[in-house]
Amino acid sequence: MLQEIQRWRDVLERLIGLVRTLAAQNLSFRGTTDKLYDMNNGNFLKIVEYISTFDPVMKDHLRRIQSESSDSLKYVHYLGKNIQNELINLLGTHVQNNILTDAKRAKYFSIILDGTPDAGHVEQMTLVLRFVITIETDENHEGRVDVREHFLEFLSLQNTTGAGMADILSRTLDKHGLLISNIRGQGYDNGANMSGKKNGVQRKILDINPRAFYVPCNAHTFNLVVNDAAKCCIEAVNFFGIVQSIYAFFAGSTQRWDVLLKHLPSQSLTVKPLSETRWEARVAALRVLRYELGPVYDALVSLAGDTNLKGVTGTKTRAEAQAIAGKLLDFKFLVAVVIWYKVLYEVNVTSKMLQGVALDLSEAVKQLNKTETVFRRWRSDEGFLEVLIDAKDLAKEIDLDDTTFPATKEIRVRKKKRLFDYESPDEPVVNPQDNFKSNFFFAVLDTVIQSVA
Repeated sequence: MLQEIQRWRDVLERLIGLVRTLAAQNLSFRGTTDKLYDMNNGNFLKIVEYISTFDPVMKDHLRRIQSESSDSLKYVHYLGKNIQNELINLLGTHVQNNILTDAKRAKYFSIILDGTPDAGHVEQMTLVLRFVITIETDENHEGRVDVREHFLEFLSLQNTTGAGMADILSRTLDKHGLLISNIRGQGYDNGANMSGKKNGVQRKILDINPRAFYVPCNAHTFNLVVNDAAKCCIEAVNFFGIVQSIYAFFAGSTQRWDVLLKHLPSQSLTVKPLSETRWEARVAALRVLRYELGPVYDALVSLAGDTNLKGVTGTKTRAEAQAIAGKLLDFKFLVAVVIWYKVLYEVNVTSKMLQGVALDLSEAVKQLNKTETVFRRWRSDEGFLEVLIDAKDLAKEIDLDDTTFPATKEIRVRKKKRLFDYESPDEPVVNPQDNFKSNFFFAVLDTVIQSVA
């Protein structure tokens, strides 16, 4: 009897260790079947099979399960989905209790919330606790201060208003024995229901506890800087549309992608899609255009002139390649590449620093002031001339001789015919280069500076 008890303990120790490993690596447990030695039975069962190859305990356990004389073991083998879920819940509860113990020992804490729909289209709010504890490091009770930041749980939301989210937050903290009166900080994104000064979550919590100071998410706020700048004018919107079309064209076919890789000197630097949520990550999409524009253009020209591409698909490919290559031959596009790459590069550097674990408030302010200074110095006629010099270097890579700004063809309201010439209003003559400098270069930098300041 004691031997059988010990055998089951040994089996459970191995299964618990396996659950911890898969959970720590954020790996899925189950596959499409729940049978041992099936091809698609998932990570959990497949690793159990692997362990049994070397471990006598698991080898004996699987032998008993498959033995025809041990039919009862097929129902108590501890390898099914129910026991997996139970072990996950037990371990999760244990980790959560340890976090709550440390948070209660620290007494004062801050909360960080972020809402997003999951794969089942259910709105979920992530609850994170941040607090400071003292850890003893020697026998003399000498200690060090440690800042902890722990995910606590997901909260399902039925009401996504500020009042609804504040209510479920209050009930969750009460369930865990945490007092709202001990909150000393709130950190949310810039959504109106989260950060609203009148009806947002931060306002509802402040009404209960005035000491729960609200600090907006620096990373999210800084992402909005580029978001605003990218939509400040039609030229900016069109520019990113062209960049995305370049990626979509090459990524839409393995043959086209192979042609691109053959022309690029370093295959580690390729075209990338635009990120919809992390705007500073768009610098990766522009890096290949800034430093490998020639090979990208050559790949497009090669596809446009490939007479082996026939049929409807081949003709469409050649037409798209020709159209995109024509857009690269627009000097305004090259100037925009230089401008946006520098803007996104500066934003990316600052954004990474703001997300640093060891960054304090004073360093964050210094970095933001430094970034603002860089953009203010760049916003000048001299800065625009530097952009033109870099853009002309790009033009040389694709043998573009025309480095002037073509006159912009504006969409106008059709004019009615007038009887006399003097009735027609005078139309101002605008220099295309000055127009681009004012309506694109200065417009983008003004938006960025205003957002950073």
